[in-house]
Amino acid sequence: MKDLLIINASVFNGQAFLPGHYSILVKEGTISAINPVNKLSSYPPNKLQIINAQGNTVMPALHEGHCHFMADAWQKYSLDLSTMHTLQAAQKAVQK
Repeated sequence: MKDLLIINASVFNGQAFLPGHYSILVKEGTISAINPVNKLSSYPPNKLQIINAQGNTVMPALHEGHCHFMADAWQKYSLDLSTMHTLQAAQKAVQK
C-alpha cells in the first residue's frame, strides 16, 4: 500500500486552525508529519497517493463521534397534529 500525502489542507488541531495550508504525510496508516506545504516536497511522488484538499479542513487524529439518537427516535414516534381540525381527525391519525 502506498503512503498518503494530503496537500493544501487547512488543518484544525482540536483547539485552533493552523495558519496557512499544510501537507499531512500518512505512513503505514499513521500520521508521520504535518508541515507547511513546501516542507514535504522531498518525498518521491511515485511512492505516494496524493490527495489535494484544495484548502478544505482536515482534522488529523480527531474523531467527531457525537450523534443524535434521541432526535431520530422522537421523529419516529412523534405525530404532528397541527393540521388536524377535529378531534375525530386527530384520533384517526393516532390510531394509524
